Amino acid sequence: MSSNDKHAKLRDKAAQLLSGRADQLDTLDKQNIKNLFEELQIHQIELEIQNEELTRAQRSLEVSRMQYVNLFDQAPVGYAVLDSVGIIKYYNSTFLDMIQGQPLKSSGHAFADLLKKADADAFRARYKAFFKTPLGKQIEAQLPLPSGHSIDVLIEARHQRGLAEDIETGPINDLMVTITDITDLQHARRQSQKAIQSMREKDVEIHALLEAARSI
Repeated sequence: MSSNDKHAKLRDKAAQLLSGRADQLDTLDKQNIKNLFEELQIHQIELEIQNEELTRAQRSLEVSRMQYVNLFDQAPVGYAVLDSVGIIKYYNSTFLDMIQGQPLKSSGHAFADLLKKADADAFRARYKAFFKTPLGKQIEAQLPLPSGHSIDVLIEARHQRGLAEDIETGPINDLMVTITDITDLQHARRQSQKAIQSMREKDVEIHALLEAARSI
């Protein structure tokens, strides 16, 4: 509250007090005037205390908001908020880095358009069910990059509810999607699968040699 606002409130309070005692003005003695002045001073102090408390609360809220923004924007995983049809509404810096700064349509960019064709088709087909009940569900896909390479990602999500008296039962407006780069993990999986396949082929080869040796 500004100084002008405080003074305006004080004037209004004084006007109300005087209005209620208009018929007594002619008979007010020094003690009554002193009491009225003290009452106005007390009210002014109350307003100043309330103003200080409000200022502290606003500062605390601003700090909390900035902490949340930084947590969202600088998280080690990509975040994107999608609407009910899969259009990107917000995203963090990590996600933008993951897609190597690819330009996103200002009119609304479909998340599926960032995926490889086969993965994009699968994502669109599953999105309605994914949006309805995302918990416990995971989608693995590939993100092609401007460099010509692609990265493997794990997509998970949870609901982000709109403003309501009860945040837990309020209307579901958006989906908070987590995009985790699992390229190294997928590479390790493929290498492991190749090693297992190679071992199986060698096992078959050795078995065949043993069978040949027995027949000789």
